[in-house]
Amino acid sequence: MFGAKEKTRYRYGQILLAVFLFSIYLSGSAQTVSTERFGQNRVQYKDFNFSYYESDNFITYFYPGGQDIAKYVIKAAEDNAEEISKMLDFRYKRKVDIIVYNTIGELNQTNIGIYEPGQNPGGNVKIPENKLFIYFNGDHRDLSRQIREGIADIYKDRIVRGAGFAEVVQNAVLLNLPDWYTMGLIQYIGEDWNSDMEDRLRDGILSGRYKQLNKLSPEDAVFVGHSIWHYIEEVHGKTVLNNIIYLTRINRSVDNGFLFVLGTNLSQTLEAWYVYYFNRFNNESKTSSLPSDSTIIPFKIKKGVNYYSPRLNADGKYVAYASNDMGRYRVHLLNTETEKKKVLLRGGFRTNTQFTDQSLPLLAWDPSGKRLAMIKEKRNKTFLFFYDLEKKKKEKNPVRKFQKVVSFNFVDSKQLVMSAIQNGQTDIFLYTIASTTTRKLTDDYFDDFYPAYIEADSVRGIMFSSNREDEILQPSRYESQPEVNKQLDLFFYDLNTNANTLYRVTSTPYATETYPQNFNESEFCFLSDANGVRNRYTGTFENVFDHYQKIYRFADKETGEEDSVKVDVNTPLETAVDTDLVMITDSSFEQVYATRGVTAAYTNYTHSIREQSIAAGKNTTLDFFKIDSRPQLRKYNIESTAATSQAPNTDYAKRLQQTAGNEIKKSEEKAAPMIIIRNEDSVKPATGIRPYDFQSEFDYGVKLFDWDSVSASRGAQVADGYIFRFSRVRPYFIRFMIDKVSLLSSTLGS
Repeated sequence: MFGAKEKTRYRYGQILLAVFLFSIYLSGSAQTVSTERFGQNRVQYKDFNFSYYESDNFITYFYPGGQDIAKYVIKAAEDNAEEISKMLDFRYKRKVDIIVYNTIGELNQTNIGIYEPGQNPGGNVKIPENKLFIYFNGDHRDLSRQIREGIADIYKDRIVRGAGFAEVVQNAVLLNLPDWYTMGLIQYIGEDWNSDMEDRLRDGILSGRYKQLNKLSPEDAVFVGHSIWHYIEEVHGKTVLNNIIYLTRINRSVDNGFLFVLGTNLSQTLEAWYVYYFNRFNNESKTSSLPSDSTIIPFKIKKGVNYYSPRLNADGKYVAYASNDMGRYRVHLLNTETEKKKVLLRGGFRTNTQFTDQSLPLLAWDPSGKRLAMIKEKRNKTFLFFYDLEKKKKEKNPVRKFQKVVSFNFVDSKQLVMSAIQNGQTDIFLYTIASTTTRKLTDDYFDDFYPAYIEADSVRGIMFSSNREDEILQPSRYESQPEVNKQLDLFFYDLNTNANTLYRVTSTPYATETYPQNFNESEFCFLSDANGVRNRYTGTFENVFDHYQKIYRFADKETGEEDSVKVDVNTPLETAVDTDLVMITDSSFEQVYATRGVTAAYTNYTHSIREQSIAAGKNTTLDFFKIDSRPQLRKYNIESTAATSQAPNTDYAKRLQQTAGNEIKKSEEKAAPMIIIRNEDSVKPATGIRPYDFQSEFDYGVKLFDWDSVSASRGAQVADGYIFRFSRVRPYFIRFMIDKVSLLSSTLGS
């Protein structure tokens, strides 16, 4: 029995506990509304007149120039929401608001979430409740990553926060989950494992940095968490992940979650993870190498600063590169002979409350090697700078035709070739410097990157990386097509013919090719991760067999005039010619040849080449590595490291090839003949067999749909993913120009 004093203390303790838990609940609820603050709003250089698409689980907001991006976003969000819900064993009961910005610079103009310290350069802002901000950097793969990470982050926050007081108390233990577990899981959900991650893990394991996990930086801890989830999938299977997550929640213990599913506790699992990758990378390093340490170019490296875009000029003497320190960027010029360095361009400011564009400034040398071109953005405008090495002067010109320039190179001293975003899609353009006129080479929803002028023997044109499916060039916008390819192949546009057909240089369903450049007078080179490590490959153009075609020879039944037609071998005779008017006299097959790239591995390195810059006239290369988590520039004779044999495939590449083979087998099995029953729909497609999801254009002054007589049916899950029967495109005139999220929430719900 308690005495009076003990009872009083007990009741007082109960009251304190209740007040403490209630304060936790209130603080969690308070995150759903951000109070308005004055005097600290961000500068906005344009008005954002939003419209939106609405689907079963999402409302996607966009503004002019971003309609195609929004179409992709809402389809990708619906296609991925169910998978993420199953993995986290959680179903979100409200619609998530996705606000899409055309560029990262325009995202930084928003005032919503300005005071939220949880921002990160991963593409989504940790803002109150059910709102997700994303931007387009020209790459749909990164857009998909932002969508998946953002949905997973919103679901995770809701699981931890709970829907009411009881759930807050029940889930309080989940607040103690380590970042490598929660944020690593979000990264794992957001993006598939790739060769860059494999190279980063290889470097961390072999250097010993990842041996003591409690000493890792926050960024490394999250990445290691991603690799741990990937390890579990690779060794134990993907279905195991759901069980670990579920049992961690049920038992309120990370250790028990691993123990009950894998049979090993957390410490034993982490030890197995390290041994698994150490043995793997150590064995692979025995069959590869790196250029000698004497090739390393010494330059001062500051901790926490990102270095990128190293470019070697034509005579092999000067190196230009960019650095970014939390938003403050610089362009450096280094004389590799005297080791003298100077800053050519600087701008930006250090910030931890805004996104930083780590791709800018962009750099390129002209063919003479005496003029450096630099592209940067300021106040939502793009500028092109030229620095003359001899005159030591800079020239500044505005670039007004694009939403964003992604990458560029010189064609000659008068013309540039650019990968740039225009109307929400990334295409290749020829840009005349003097007149600022442009010529569009590609015009479709596929992503085109790393354009370079290539001249090999008598062939001259533009080579670039792309996730396109075929070589035919034709204008097309994104409507409701299946998800674009994740890997990039190389394609070539022949400037001599200017045809609407590209040359396919590579065809690797499990590898990505980037940074094409001239290698010598008859060869080109590029980087490829075909063997699991990004190595240099070389190639030539050759006429190779492409396919057979059938020739029908016929005579007119009335005049006897003879003629012929060439068609695909599978084309029926009735489709090829009108047999009522002509008489077939002969038919035959002939081989059709096409210009293709013939390529081979040139290096066999232990670590990936992140970027390459070739001075073909000097037979010299500048390669950019990251070793021991530090940037490293190596300059050397390009022939000195030529591999004597094909680079062996790593375990990572073997698994990718096996996965690709399994997917091809499944697709072949699905390709068996089937009967398709179609229901007629009042919305007729422009092309294809089914209605497109979205309305391409609309007038704000008229009623978009008669919602009284037309009921929008819910989307159905089909082979190509989520489909909308009616687009639900509505103008949205409220501008996001204040920080009062409560006002936004009420508006979005109306």
